[in-house]
Amino acid sequence: MFAKKIKIENNIDPGGIEQDLTLNPVLDYLRSITQGVSNNQMIVPQFALSFISDIERANGALNQLNIGSFRPVFEILAHLTHDIKEREEVMLGFGLPIPDTAFFGTSAFYHIAESKLSFLECNRYSPLDIEFVNKTLYLLILERFYNIPAIESRLMYELEDDGVRKYYQLYVDFSYVHVQCKGPLPKIDLKAFRGKEIRSLSDIQPLLDAIDLRQFKFSGISLLHFVDRSREFIAEKLQHMIGNLSTLDGITFFNELNEIFTSIAGSKHVHHSFFPILELNGFPILNTDFSKNSIFFGELIETEKDKYQSGIFDYLANPFTLSFGLEKELNTVDPILVNLLVQSGVQSYTCIPLKDNDKLTGFLEIYTRGEYRLEKRDMLKMRGFIPYFVQLAKDLVTFLKNRLDNIILYNYTSIQPAVQWRFNQVAANYLGELACKQDNPTLERIIFENVYPIYGAIDVKDSTRLRNDSQYRESLKRLGTLEELVAYLEQQGVVLDVSFTLKLEDVKLRLAHANVDRFLLDILSFFRQDVPTFMHQIKGQVDEEPLILKELLAYEAMIGNAAVGSTDAFELSLGEITRMIKAELNAFNAYVQELFPSYFETFRTDGIEYDLYIGQAITPTLLFDTSILKKIRRQQIISMAKIAKLANNMYDGLPLPLQTTQLIFIHPHEINIDFRSDERRFDVEGGYNIRYQIIKKRIDKVLIRNSNERLVQPNSIAIVYTSQIVEDEIRDNLDNVAELGLISNDYEFLLLEDLQGVSELKAIRVHIK
Repeated sequence: MFAKKIKIENNIDPGGIEQDLTLNPVLDYLRSITQGVSNNQMIVPQFALSFISDIERANGALNQLNIGSFRPVFEILAHLTHDIKEREEVMLGFGLPIPDTAFFGTSAFYHIAESKLSFLECNRYSPLDIEFVNKTLYLLILERFYNIPAIESRLMYELEDDGVRKYYQLYVDFSYVHVQCKGPLPKIDLKAFRGKEIRSLSDIQPLLDAIDLRQFKFSGISLLHFVDRSREFIAEKLQHMIGNLSTLDGITFFNELNEIFTSIAGSKHVHHSFFPILELNGFPILNTDFSKNSIFFGELIETEKDKYQSGIFDYLANPFTLSFGLEKELNTVDPILVNLLVQSGVQSYTCIPLKDNDKLTGFLEIYTRGEYRLEKRDMLKMRGFIPYFVQLAKDLVTFLKNRLDNIILYNYTSIQPAVQWRFNQVAANYLGELACKQDNPTLERIIFENVYPIYGAIDVKDSTRLRNDSQYRESLKRLGTLEELVAYLEQQGVVLDVSFTLKLEDVKLRLAHANVDRFLLDILSFFRQDVPTFMHQIKGQVDEEPLILKELLAYEAMIGNAAVGSTDAFELSLGEITRMIKAELNAFNAYVQELFPSYFETFRTDGIEYDLYIGQAITPTLLFDTSILKKIRRQQIISMAKIAKLANNMYDGLPLPLQTTQLIFIHPHEINIDFRSDERRFDVEGGYNIRYQIIKKRIDKVLIRNSNERLVQPNSIAIVYTSQIVEDEIRDNLDNVAELGLISNDYEFLLLEDLQGVSELKAIRVHIK
């Protein structure tokens, strides 16, 4: 041990607090345990008491200037404290009574104290442990003066050494510290905490304000002891990950897992792959982000997929530990795996199955490259953490399955999260009837009554004409190329199928017809079906003629798009527009669901239509207020304006410039919707409600009354309504959106032509800025 003053970062600020470095508490303790006891029973404490008294007589009382003279005293105290022979690896030190400074300690203590320790002020893996300045001193006072049992103040530190994080805990022992209150003892009111959950510093601030640390004097010496808590802290980190999977994004998850594993292994040269087994329909999903660092499930499958995948399925059915480069007797003898490991530069490797109650949950691979080789001690370090990885794999599989279910529910079925509770309820009732063996149990109809509909449609202007024009131009190009090929083959003496040449002439006539639009599907079918058959037949005839075959393949490449489907400019442009619309509608739906969980469904046309149903019946656990409707309808206008602006910005950059039209229909009254099990979707229920559906389907091509002008136009939003009671709300919402700078405030109020079974339709048309 040696003397050296060093600051200890432990969230203690001694400013203004009186303290006195003294051995009096030590002497008092030794006197108390030796008093009235025979010499034979307390030889060591009696010797220590006599020895310390002699040192003080020779050097005076302990103070910060004569610490070096007391080295023998602290060596004796170290032995007494730990009841062991002094060993340099014990990280023990002695500090001031207010323990922000150490002045004596073992070499191991100073090695840690002088390292680049990072004090973990907020221990996120122990959420109940609120950290604050001088917490250690407050806890000591509460224990000494108010009989409140001491709560451990976890002083945790992180040390990064050559890429490996280790964790140490500092224990502060106040056994040799006296605390004196210099005046009347402050009164504290614990009633303020009755029935209150303590979550943050603000919750205990009244208690801290009642105790002024400057009214107390601390005398004696403190004992400081660093303990390596890496294993315990890493276990807490793993438990934290297990309990908070839903809050971790992929990058954060993998980064934290890598840090944890490196800390466990104690070396950055030991690599790992953690691979949970997610099965769908009885088959494991092997190609995931989890397998990208895997030797067995990543590199092996990619390089030897065809001949080794069946073997991997066999291994998954009966998994066992695989080893390479550890013990010769345990090395795998599979030549393909061994060859892969050698080619990958793997020096040593093991693959450990993770099982929960004999059910496979995943695998943990550990491997090294270069000169570093795994040893038995590396495997022993990992052994204690295997149960955590088993639980993590199990919970990850459950979490991923839930995510998959939600994605499928939201994107591919009509059973969305907002209404799933009702389907669960009906299914549970049905199971109950089955369990009670009732005769002919039936599933209840799922009806949501008195819900408000919200409808919107974004369409591509003149999409039918543009698609037909595009297909016509593509067909002309392909026809010209095909005619060149036929002429070339005839010149080379190749005998052609007469039926094909007749079909070719027929297609040529149809493309020249004035009403070519009605023949386009037949023409497209010719290029997709007849032309590939013709090409295959000719290849069989000219396979002995390399020059002709080469020309044939060149022509086939030029007209090949006809065999695989249209990739023309219109379809490419429509795809880009549709992706933009879907992204904006997803944002609109997210806004609605946050406001009030509702049913939202989209339909693909040459744009996208959507239905939104909202009301108390869909989410009975929350109170529905009609004021929510106004907010949603305002956001609907904002969403439509954003779509129109984005479409306008994309116009010049598309392969074929396209424009969009935006349509909203506002129905002021509630309707009922019914789940159609045959169509797996919701539809309106009842005669009155069907009128809403009729209007919705017919207004996309409606004309303004007494004109030939369509209501829907590019760069505008058309809002159709039937009742005067919603006009004021529409105008108010439009004024709000106009203030955002998205639309102009020169609204057009229009009457619309009567439709079959529908009359007195009104509309407001607004222009996008």
